[in-house]
Amino acid sequence: MNDSKSVSTQLYGRWLTLARAAWAIIAVFYIGAFLVSVPLKLTEIPDFTTSTAEGVTQAEFLAGLAQLGISPTGYIAFQQWSSILVGMIYLVLAVFIFWRKSNDGMAILTSLLFIMFWGPFETLARLNPVWTVVGDVSAIVGSAVLLLWFFIFPDGHFEPRWMRWLYLALLATQVWRIFQPDVYQRSFPLLIPLNNQDIVCACVLTTSCAS
Repeated sequence: MNDSKSVSTQLYGRWLTLARAAWAIIAVFYIGAFLVSVPLKLTEIPDFTTSTAEGVTQAEFLAGLAQLGISPTGYIAFQQWSSILVGMIYLVLAVFIFWRKSNDGMAILTSLLFIMFWGPFETLARLNPVWTVVGDVSAIVGSAVLLLWFFIFPDGHFEPRWMRWLYLALLATQVWRIFQPDVYQRSFPLLIPLNNQDIVCACVLTTSCAS
């Protein structure tokens, strides 16, 4: 059964060339954007002038850090480097998957998911507001790839065939989320987990390993 799945998701000829070329273009773009964003990420300072969490004021938050023996500078450095580390992990996983199975359509799609999980465009928008638009486009493409992955895993096909229409309907809600986040959360509370990249990453890893 595993062999049939492996064969059914193989790409050949022109489709394989196009898939690899698309992956290379997207990977180079995202990795380049990531590298440019790292110095900017290291200069980002959390805003402690407002509430840091629901019902927690700036003073209470800083007092809590002091009780734990953590300085504000140390906390900021942790936030900065942990964000960079997460991005590096996603990109390394993406490259590894592509390197191992660059002729498998589902593997290429999975690799693209990991590339798009961590978008540096909010940070890059500090350089130029145009990156905000790039981030919106990236979010739409990422949502399309993510939903497609869940709908066609593991054999690369919509089963049953009418599921493609459900895919398009859910994709429309995700595009709506990008431009109307508050309305979306009130209208589709059950779909909010789709927007949590940590939950999605865990699901992708679990199902990929299980297959």
